[in-house]
Amino acid sequence: MTRIFISYSRTDETFARKLAADLEDRGADIWIDRDDIAAGDDWMTAIQGGLDSCDVMILVVSPDSMISPNVEVEWKYFRNERKKPIIPALWKPATRPFPLHPLHYIDFHAQDYDPAFKELCNAPPLKDMSSLPPVTPLDLLPHHAPLSGSILDLSTEFYSVLELGDLNLAKQMLDRISASDEIPAFFVMEQAERSLEIALKSRDAERAYEMLLRQEKHLAPEQARAALRAFWDTYPAYQYYDPKGIVRRVFPPVTAILPPPFEWVNIPAGNVTLTPDTFHRPNTDYLKRDTLFEIPAFAIAKYPITNAQYQVFVEADEGYHDPRWWMYSEAAQTWHTRRPDPKEIAYSGDDLPRTNLSWYEAISFCYWLSYQIGQIVTLPTDQEWQRAAQGDDGRTYPWGEELPNERLCNLGDMGHPTPVTQYPDGASPYGVMDMSGNVWEWCLTACDTGSTVLDGNERIMRGGSWYSMRLTHAACASRPDDHPGEQIVGNGFRIVCNVPIAPTEDK
Repeated sequence: MTRIFISYSRTDETFARKLAADLEDRGADIWIDRDDIAAGDDWMTAIQGGLDSCDVMILVVSPDSMISPNVEVEWKYFRNERKKPIIPALWKPATRPFPLHPLHYIDFHAQDYDPAFKELCNAPPLKDMSSLPPVTPLDLLPHHAPLSGSILDLSTEFYSVLELGDLNLAKQMLDRISASDEIPAFFVMEQAERSLEIALKSRDAERAYEMLLRQEKHLAPEQARAALRAFWDTYPAYQYYDPKGIVRRVFPPVTAILPPPFEWVNIPAGNVTLTPDTFHRPNTDYLKRDTLFEIPAFAIAKYPITNAQYQVFVEADEGYHDPRWWMYSEAAQTWHTRRPDPKEIAYSGDDLPRTNLSWYEAISFCYWLSYQIGQIVTLPTDQEWQRAAQGDDGRTYPWGEELPNERLCNLGDMGHPTPVTQYPDGASPYGVMDMSGNVWEWCLTACDTGSTVLDGNERIMRGGSWYSMRLTHAACASRPDDHPGEQIVGNGFRIVCNVPIAPTEDK
C-alpha cells in the first residue's frame, strides 16, 4: 500500500485534510501531522519519522506554504536526502522555489476538485489507486447530502465549500439559501453572492489561461503575445498572470529591448530594518521607529538605467509619447500634459545613468517595459532597495564599513556622473552596482504614508549622487525624499521585477 506524506501550511489545513480523507477512502495510507503526532511526542522527530516511512509526498502549494520554513525543510529532506517522489498539488497560485519547477503539478486551482483529484490518483507514484472507486464529491456536510440539509446547515458550510473550489455545489447551495424565508441573520447574503461571483470569474480566467496554454504550440510568438495581452485585458485582475511560463517562451527578455549593460540580480527573501529619517522628515516620515520588514524574493537591475536605455523608450513609436504609459494617475497625466517632452540628456555617454528624470517618467518607463517583456517591472520599494544594498549583515555601506572613496563610488568628487560599471569594488553583497553615489534613485514608496499607490505624493530617494557632499547620503539607511515631478541632474532610477529571474535570462 502506498504511504503518502502530506506537507502543507497551517492556513491550508481544510484542503489538506479533505485531500487526506479522500485518499484514505481510496486505500492510501496517509501521514498528516495533526493525526499522526501523539500528545507529548517531539514534533521534529515525529516529522522525520513520517518522512522516512512514506513513499510519496504530496506538497500543497500556496503562497503560505511556499514561504513556510517547516514546509521547506520537509520537501528538501524528502527530495534531497530520501530521494523520493514529490507531487505538488497547486491549491493557490504561488511562486515556487526553483528546484520545484521541473516537477509536474496537479492544478486544483484552475479546475474543479473532482477532475484534479482524479488526475492526482493517476499520477505515476499513485497509479495503484487509480482503479479504485471514486470518492463521493465533497461530502462536506454532517448529513453527507449537501443540498438536503437545513438552511442553517447550508449557510454554515457555504464558505467551506467555496474555499474547497466546488463552485457548482456552492452555487446550488446559495440558490437554495436565497430562495428561503429562513436565512440566518448572521449570513450576509450580499457578501456571499459577491464572493461566489469573484470565484466564478477567477475560474473563468484560469480556464481561459489553460486554453492559451494548449494553443501556444500552434501559434507564432507574435500571435501568442497578442493572445496573452488580450487575456490580460479581458481579466484585469489577472494582469501578467502566467503560472506556466508562457511569457518566458514568447516574449523577449529585457536584453532584447534595451542595450547593455543590463543584468538582473536575484535578491533572496529576507529581513531588513529601516530607520526613520529624522533629518529630512522629523515629523512626517511614515516610519515612527526602527522597523523590521520581511521581504519576499525579487530581482533588481544590476545597474541604474542608462542614457542609451532610456532613449529607447523616448524614441520608440509606442514609447514616451504614448498616453497609455501615463494613465496610471491623474497627477502623472497632468504632469505629462504640461511637459510633453523629456529634458535633454544632461551628460552625454551611453553608459552614464540617465538623469533629469522625474518619478513620473521613471514609472512610465516601467509601464512601457512591462508591456514589452510581459512581466511586471517597477521601481524598488523603500524596503527592497535597502535589502538589495545591505544584505543580511546590517552594513553601513553597500561594500561594508570603509568610508566612501574614489575606488568605491562617485560621491561629490568627480563633478559629473560616471559609467554605471565603473565601481565594481563598491558593489552590494549581491553584486548590485552603483547603489551609493552617481545618481539618487527614485523608489516606489511615498515618504509620508509608506504607500506604493501611484499618486502625487513625495517619494523616497536612495543612494546619494555625484554632487552629494554628505557621507551619510551614501549609507544604505539614508532615506531622503523629493517631489515626484522634480527633474534634476542628480536623479535617476533602477528597476525591479517582483519574481526571481531564471539564471539563463538577461545575462
